[in-house]
Amino acid sequence: MTPRTKKTKTSRLRLPLCAAAKDDGRTAGLAAGCLRVCGNNRRLSGLSAILVLFCVALGFAGDKKKPGQEPFALIAGSVFREPGYALPEAKVVLIQKDAPKGKKLETLTSPRGEFTFRVPPVAATYVLKASFKGFRPEEKEAVVTGEDRVDVTFVLVPESK
Repeated sequence: MTPRTKKTKTSRLRLPLCAAAKDDGRTAGLAAGCLRVCGNNRRLSGLSAILVLFCVALGFAGDKKKPGQEPFALIAGSVFREPGYALPEAKVVLIQKDAPKGKKLETLTSPRGEFTFRVPPVAATYVLKASFKGFRPEEKEAVVTGEDRVDVTFVLVPESK
C-alpha cells in the first residue's frame, strides 16, 4: 500500500496523509497505523503527531459526564380551567416541604397548560402551587421516591365576584 501525499503551497515537500490507515490486527491504534502506512519511516511528522495527540485528548474528554446527565426525578403535570380547557402561562411554584425557606422553583405552563420540574432522585415531598390571574390558586403535594415521574393535575376555578 502506498501512502497518499499532499502537496503544500509553501514548499514542494510531500507530506503523508495517514487518516486512511486500516487496522489489520498486527497494529493497534492510529499511531501504529500511521507508521505502517508511511512505510519504513519511524518518525511521525509534526502533523501526524498533532493528530494523534488530538485523538487521544478527545478520547479522554469523552469519558466525562456532561452537565444535565445526572439522574433525576420528574414532577410534571397540567393546569386546566373549570370547563376542562388548558390554561397557558399559569404560574406553578415548587417548594420542598421540609427544606429551608427561600429554595423554590417557578415556571409558567406551556400553551398546552403543561409544566415540568427536574428534582434530585431522593425521597422527598414537594408542595406545588398553581395560580393564574382571575382564578383561585390551588395547592397539591407530590412525593418523590427515586428516579421516577410524578404527575400532578390542577383544575383552577374562577374567582367569584
